[in-house]
Amino acid sequence: ISTCSITDYKFVDGRLIIDFSNGSVYEFISVPKATFQKMVNADSPARFAKRHIFTAFPWRKTINQE
Repeated sequence: ISTCSITDYKFVDGRLIIDFSNGSVYEFISVPKATFQKMVNADSPARFAKRHIFTAFPWRKTINQE
């Protein structure tokens, strides 16, 4: 996760879904909406995610459905 750049992200029902430049998609579970808002408003959402989301919340790799 940490070596790829974030290309897109969205918040759906307490889940933060992040798309990465290598085509992988990860879903972070039970992320508070306030944490998502802090990520969106951060100078670097990718840096915020690396520091405050990637290791703090359970996650699973998902299939990109686009």
